[in-house]
Amino acid sequence: MPHDTRRFHIDFDFIDHTLRIGDDQGAQRSFPLDPMSVATFYRTTMTTLQEMALGVDIWPAPVEVETAPPF
Repeated sequence: MPHDTRRFHIDFDFIDHTLRIGDDQGAQRSFPLDPMSVATFYRTTMTTLQEMALGVDIWPAPVEVETAPPF
């Protein structure tokens, strides 16, 4: 995905149960996909992106249901 002058990717590795984030400059971060709430997953993902200077805006609530609690 493009982000300013960089590109990054987010990969779900369901074999090693890991989420990996990397960019075109070689930066890499990951965290284990242990059992966790959606809120914890969201917070961990957003924190990891911020640490990589990849601040993004992701809508913080599901859109598939009428009354959706935020992540």
